[in-house]
Amino acid sequence: MLRLIRTSAARPASSAPFFFVRRPWAASCCMATFFVRRPWAAGCCMAAAFFLCSSCGQPSYFSDGERLRTLPAAKKTERQSDLLYSLLAAEFSLQAGDWQAAAENYMRAARQTDELPVLKHALVAILQAQDYKKAAELGARLLKYPLEPRVKIAVTAIYLQEGQAQKAVRVVRELLEEGASSSHLFARLYQMYIDISNFSGSYAALERFAGYFPEEAEAQLFLATVAYHMVGFDQALAAVDRVLEIRADDPSAYVLKARLMVSHGRLEEGFSYWRQALIKLPKDIDQRTYYAQTLLAHNYFQEAYDELLYLHFKLPDYPHYIKALGQAAMKRENYDHAQQWFARLAQYEDYAEEALYFQGRLAEERADYERALALYDQVSISDNTLYREAQSGIVRIHQLRGDINGALEYIERARAASDNYRLKLDFYLVEGEVLRNAGLIQREFDLYTQAINNHMDTDTLLYARALAASRLNYVDVLERDIRRILLRSPNNPQALNALGYELANRNIRLQEAKRYIVRAHNLAPEDPAILDSMGWIEFRLKNFNLAESYVRRAMLRLYEAEIVGHLVEIMRVQSRHQEAERILDKALTDFPDDEYLNRLFRQRPQ
Repeated sequence: MLRLIRTSAARPASSAPFFFVRRPWAASCCMATFFVRRPWAAGCCMAAAFFLCSSCGQPSYFSDGERLRTLPAAKKTERQSDLLYSLLAAEFSLQAGDWQAAAENYMRAARQTDELPVLKHALVAILQAQDYKKAAELGARLLKYPLEPRVKIAVTAIYLQEGQAQKAVRVVRELLEEGASSSHLFARLYQMYIDISNFSGSYAALERFAGYFPEEAEAQLFLATVAYHMVGFDQALAAVDRVLEIRADDPSAYVLKARLMVSHGRLEEGFSYWRQALIKLPKDIDQRTYYAQTLLAHNYFQEAYDELLYLHFKLPDYPHYIKALGQAAMKRENYDHAQQWFARLAQYEDYAEEALYFQGRLAEERADYERALALYDQVSISDNTLYREAQSGIVRIHQLRGDINGALEYIERARAASDNYRLKLDFYLVEGEVLRNAGLIQREFDLYTQAINNHMDTDTLLYARALAASRLNYVDVLERDIRRILLRSPNNPQALNALGYELANRNIRLQEAKRYIVRAHNLAPEDPAILDSMGWIEFRLKNFNLAESYVRRAMLRLYEAEIVGHLVEIMRVQSRHQEAERILDKALTDFPDDEYLNRLFRQRPQ
């Protein structure tokens, strides 16, 4: 799935502390390795750094805070020199954001010593590099030591990722015997499994694992929650029902079942289960908030409004609910109530600008365009995001009046008047959107080219031009622009996703496309556009169950026409026509003018 978003250089941040030396001249030699470009020079600097640092007289490899230290002069054996060299190289790699090199060097160090801090640091680096086989090898060594529970839980998650269910069972049983709370243990294990695997492990291994704890509701809930994200509807539903067989009034299982039903278009059933869960969780504000948001997303405006009223009653001074009530009232076309809520929002100093903006939206909804323009014009530049939205509102009103040229002229005047680089860039994007909505794709493409040539060669504009090139079938331009982004920002998940999705959508170079999309997914595992792309490439590769799993996860995070359309296509190819058409009909009520969904409607099986 392609989306126009702001892209930026995604430089992996290292949470590992940088090693230190006590002597400034030694530190300078060490840092010199960052600033040389020739391999032989870097090697010389590293050798000098090692030689000088080795005389600093520290008592062990790591300080109490687990910062890397240097060896005392008395211990400069060849083996210890190799170990320290590996540790230094690993730390340099961490600082450079190169997790693969850090993992290789830490693994080399871990094979030279049994020191616990080295093994722990190596495990972190190897997990970041997603080398789960080596992580499992290290995990087995770590388990020989007395470890805090969180490390044991991490090792358990690694075993599950690698499909080693019995080893995972042994660690969990040990933790339970040590007095760990079952609910806390499996909740932590679920979170750790997500962090480590991004749901890329074997579901069969998870089923085997849960089978060793048939009467543990928490273990079955762990499986059910993973099933909800990883597998098809029937398997996930069976897993949830197993939880309810053990503990019939489990509210977490009710919520899970509700979300499962909603994600598969069975809204009435889903919201019924959700209401039952909330009866058991009357004080769970977060869950009620999520429920209200889901109701709004699926156009259950009256019920969402009632739920938000309850939340406002519980937290009367929380502006977020006041704003949401105004939005819900506006959706219900109860404009007087919406005006009252937005007027109340204006009483909160930090929300005054938002109140102006939403009152402008309300006036626009009521077709009171002059008032809307006056309100939008009052939104100050102090909040760039709101200011941009207000400017977009002014442009939108020109469009609603059928004055496309007026909209374009307004944007050009605003851009010329602004000396803010960020806003100038935003105005180019807004103008491009106007041209795109008017079907003037070639002019949109030319606009971005003009901006790029006018000293605004940013990743954002390159990405926008790439999408315009896609709509014009300028595949060579699209690929060239995306590769320019990746040359500067090799770990930019949106650019990787864009290139992979474009190839997948055209059904060409599918293995290459998958490599790009998988890299993007590893960098941004919860991004709905990337999840959708993961589903679409698996669809192209005819892995239909896996494709559906990814697209459903995307739809949970972003209910959007293109994602729903992909789900319909995946279900149709599996001959699940009744369910597919039900989902399509619902989507057409939410996105009646979407070209893709209407094309699917015209192609529906007779």
